[in-house]
Amino acid sequence: MRVLLVAVMHLGSLGYYCDKALRELGLSVNTLDYRRVAYGAHYHPTGKWGILWSRILKKGGRAYIAERVSNALLSEAGAMQPDIILVQKGELIPPSAILRLKDICNATTAVWHSDSPFDVETSSIELVQSLQFYDYAFVFDPYYVPAMRQAGAMRSSYLPLACDPGVHRPSDLSASMRRRLGSGVCFVGNYQGAESKRTRLMAALAKYDLRIWGSGWNKAPDARLREKWSGTALYGLDMAQVYSASDIVVNVHHRQSIQGCNMRTFEAPACGAFTLTDRLSCLYDFFSPDEIVDYSDEADACSKVEYYLAHPDARMEIAKRCQRRVVDNHTYRHRMASLLSTFNL
Repeated sequence: MRVLLVAVMHLGSLGYYCDKALRELGLSVNTLDYRRVAYGAHYHPTGKWGILWSRILKKGGRAYIAERVSNALLSEAGAMQPDIILVQKGELIPPSAILRLKDICNATTAVWHSDSPFDVETSSIELVQSLQFYDYAFVFDPYYVPAMRQAGAMRSSYLPLACDPGVHRPSDLSASMRRRLGSGVCFVGNYQGAESKRTRLMAALAKYDLRIWGSGWNKAPDARLREKWSGTALYGLDMAQVYSASDIVVNVHHRQSIQGCNMRTFEAPACGAFTLTDRLSCLYDFFSPDEIVDYSDEADACSKVEYYLAHPDARMEIAKRCQRRVVDNHTYRHRMASLLSTFNL
């Protein structure tokens, strides 16, 4: 079976993990990085010039982007004649391109959203208008399924995120690397403003041995957070090394996660890290209470950080149970098998 995967394709992206999982399941996969088509071969989501160029084009070149992406998608689909076309997000793909796919190939079309389809920061008009033209639509958070159906995606369903054990795994670190990368508490994620939930939590945790990895924290108004900043965002094996070196990995969900868990919920435990995560209603769909520890607010997080720093045996036992759970049940291979079973091909 042939799959055309249309996604952002860099290490740490959902597209990268889906590509690996589909190949592991025995499918033949071609990939099309729609953002590189739109913004050029040197585009990278965290690169200075890539970000600047994408902002310029978004403001003044929507028609130009739409034509480039549409032509590339239709050309690749026509040449490949895939059985399945799977789009990951696809905020730059015009609705007309999804509609025209049926004229050039007989593929089942699907889209998987790892962000809210309706958030202005992560979506687009094109994405919302395209929902009705896919055969199937999936989303990381069940909260959005009713709204997606109202937008015309009648066969919408919940497909949670996961981990890739080939990347998210415990790292064998030397003593010097542990000193260089490790801390009592760590957070990997970008700065989202002075009033964001993650900034408030980091401020509360600043009294501990905290290290923050992610873009923007070096410009935070709070000097304590600037002092805790250790570098820009981490992906893949670099992120796994930091998780492996840290006593406690803190997870804070973005505001778009209403019920559904983010990538970090699965990735950090897969690295063998003890994970302290904010409480969401879907969390215990994946874990039992003895496999992961959650917190309700900043005070509760601080209390649990103090307890588990003082009780390393309990911390490590919970981390082992959680790692087994995600590797056995919550990998991208599991998610892709679930997605494929929906199609009844």
